[in-house]
Amino acid sequence: MNTDCNEQFTLNFPNSKEVRGQFNGGRLVTDAGLSLLREYEGDRMVFEQLSERINDSRQSGKVQHLQADVLRQRCYGIIAGYEDATDHDELANDPVFQMLNEEFDDIKKDTGASQSTISRMENDITARSVVQLNEWLLEDFIERNRPDPPDEIILEIDPTDDPVHGNQQWEMFNGFYDQHMYFPLLVFDANSGDCLCARLRRGNAHAKDRAEGHLKRIIQRLRGAFGQITIKLRADAGFMDPGLYRMMEDETVQWAINLTINAVLKEKTEDQLIQLKEEYENQEGDEKITDYREFMYQANSWKQPRRVCAKIQYGPEGANRRFVTTTHPANEPREVFGFYEARGQCENYIKELKNGLFCDRLSCTRFVANAFRLLEHVIAYNLLNNFRSTVLDGTELENADIHTLRRKLFKVAARVRVTCRKIWMHLSESWPFREGFMETVQALAGAP
Repeated sequence: MNTDCNEQFTLNFPNSKEVRGQFNGGRLVTDAGLSLLREYEGDRMVFEQLSERINDSRQSGKVQHLQADVLRQRCYGIIAGYEDATDHDELANDPVFQMLNEEFDDIKKDTGASQSTISRMENDITARSVVQLNEWLLEDFIERNRPDPPDEIILEIDPTDDPVHGNQQWEMFNGFYDQHMYFPLLVFDANSGDCLCARLRRGNAHAKDRAEGHLKRIIQRLRGAFGQITIKLRADAGFMDPGLYRMMEDETVQWAINLTINAVLKEKTEDQLIQLKEEYENQEGDEKITDYREFMYQANSWKQPRRVCAKIQYGPEGANRRFVTTTHPANEPREVFGFYEARGQCENYIKELKNGLFCDRLSCTRFVANAFRLLEHVIAYNLLNNFRSTVLDGTELENADIHTLRRKLFKVAARVRVTCRKIWMHLSESWPFREGFMETVQALAGAP
């Protein structure tokens, strides 16, 4: 392969004519499918609402790009797989990204926000704006569900490690993860997968730090919007905290939180474990045997005893015991564990945020700027998640993750042509996923 300064290249396939290429094919795009997401966003004015909640210190007479347009371009870029702001130096001239913000009166002249514009916005954000954006996540969830309120809401709360690779403000060494990192706290609605809260924290924070305050705000706001709706919560052992227990009991939340095993809990289940071991050793196969029990337990830091459910197992790998403390109304411990163990879905939400939407790319120097960048990725995630549950419901892509959606819906080549009255997108004739694309177009026509 040979190249020269004019970005020409030559390829020599076996038994083929010489292949020559050059980057002069015109204003072609590779993300034409983002237009479907923009159609879904429609007149909800998501980014206009968000822009009202963030500060803008620019001189109005010198503003070239509205804050809403800059934020929309950044979030759609994240959805398309462009996690770095530097990518927008080229995307600013991409006809699709110009269409997203209706900058298409003359696509050859109108340009979007460059990397420097986006970086200035991210680094200008105040802590108050971060708080207001977190409030918007919850308010948006409420408004979307107000016409048909859910019978119950299940909250999932979990932290996630975010390794850092520089001198970011308030990055700290975390001994458990053995790395310098941030430690964001995330709260999800388990039924929809929407993220209701995303707060960046120092790297050495404990999992439960600030959890009580954020959860209380969310619970009280949900009750204010939906009345005495049933609210449930499940969390791992990182959220063992008497203050958190008392708050949820005061708010009549039904919860199940994992307990770290200790000598007292072992003693209370020892006889049952011995019995399971005998049954396992006397059976013909090596199938794992499971049993459940419950009892009242009071740790030294608790002011009152609480219900604890235990899951005791014995199998090829030996003994395994798990404990949850709970106010769940289920009579059987098995049902309590069925509720608690469903929290594994929360990990899938976080995986999509981190691995699919790159929410751990927090490379700004200022802590507040990184807190805002985390929210940019969460906003992109929620928009995508709402699109999937609303528009793609009933289609073959209703359970598709972001990687599949990019490949089968968003990443399609096209040539954009502007006439006096229309914008034409001439999509690739050989694209193998055109049927699913048209199915989504039809779904959009009937979506609320």
